[in-house]
Amino acid sequence: MGSIYKRISSQNSISWQVLIRKRGFQTISKTFPNEKLAKEFVLVTEADMLRGQYIHEKQEEQITFKELLEKYRKEVVPTKKAGKPLEYKLGVVLNSFLSKKTLSAIKAVDIAKYRDMRLKQVSKTTVSHELALISHVFNVAIKNWGFEKIANPVDRIDKPGFNRARERRLTEEEIVAIKKATESKVLASIIDFALETAMREAEIASIHFSDVDFKSFIVTLEETKNGDKRIVPLTHRALEIIRSFKSSDISNDSVFSITAHAVSVAFRRAVGRARTIYERECKEKNLVADTRFLVDIHFHDLRHEAISRLTERGDLNLFQIKAISGHRTTQMLGRYTHVKTSDLVAILNKNNSQNAI
Repeated sequence: MGSIYKRISSQNSISWQVLIRKRGFQTISKTFPNEKLAKEFVLVTEADMLRGQYIHEKQEEQITFKELLEKYRKEVVPTKKAGKPLEYKLGVVLNSFLSKKTLSAIKAVDIAKYRDMRLKQVSKTTVSHELALISHVFNVAIKNWGFEKIANPVDRIDKPGFNRARERRLTEEEIVAIKKATESKVLASIIDFALETAMREAEIASIHFSDVDFKSFIVTLEETKNGDKRIVPLTHRALEIIRSFKSSDISNDSVFSITAHAVSVAFRRAVGRARTIYERECKEKNLVADTRFLVDIHFHDLRHEAISRLTERGDLNLFQIKAISGHRTTQMLGRYTHVKTSDLVAILNKNNSQNAI
C-alpha cells in the first residue's frame, strides 16, 4: 500500500510525497503539489501493478534489449502464424551485441553497425527481415508497453533493400557431384526429395510420418514460412524416399531426423568438398577448372530448380505450380521460374522444323 506524507519546507510551502513499496517492484518516490494528485497517482500506479502494466519511468534506462526481446518472444511471437521463422530471427538478434545494451542506449548508429556486420555474413534480404523484426519490437514497446519516451532507431538508418531474384540454375552434373561429396547419411536423399517436391529445407526437416498420407500421395505441412497450413502433392519418387526412412522404431515419427540448420550446414560443406574434388581432378588432367561450376550454390537453389523444372514440363499452369510450391501469388512465383532460352527457341521453331521436313 502506498503512503502519502505531508511535507512543509523551510519557506512554509506544502507538498505531498508519495512512497510506494511493493514486492517485485522498485520503490517509488514522487512529490506532488497537492494531496488530490498524490492520491490519484497512488491509485493508478497500484492498479497498474496489479494488472502487470506498470512501467517505471526510468525503466528504459535499466531494461536491456535482451529482456525486451524475451518479452516479445513470450507475448508477441505466439500470436504470429510464422512462429518458427520468427523464433530463428529472434535468436540471431539475441546473440548480437544489441541484446546487451539498455533500451535507451541503442541509437541509430548501433543499428547501422548491426546492419553492416550482418551484411558481411548474410544477404541483403535476410538483413532487411532482421531489421524489420527489430523495428517491430521497438514499435510494440512504444505503443503497448509504456516506453513512450524512446524513439525507434531503425527508422533513422538506410535499409539495405532486397536482393535481385537469383537466376542460378543447378546442372545435373553439379547435383551428382554434391551428392557424392556429402558425408551426411541423409543429405543425398534430402536433395532428391527437395527436387521432387520444391519444399523448403525447414519444411523438409519438419516432416513426420504422421503427416504423410501414403494412399493419397500427399504430405500436410502444419506450419510453413508463410505461417499457413499447406498440403503438398508427392511424386512416386518422393514417396519412395520417405518410405526408405521408415524404421521399426515407432517412437521416432520424424522422417529425416535432422534440423533445418543441420541440412544447411551439411549442404554447404558438401558443395565445398565437391568443388575441391573437381579442382583436384582438373589439375590432374591438366584442364582449366570452370569458375562457375559448383560456385555460388545454396540449398534454396534446389527449390528454385524444382519450380523451374515444373514450369518447363509444359503440362502445369502457374496456378497449379503455385499450389505445389506454396507461394501466395503468381507474381511471387515468377521470380523462381527461369525457363531456359534454348527450350523456348525449340518450342517457337517446332512448327517451322516440321514444315521444313
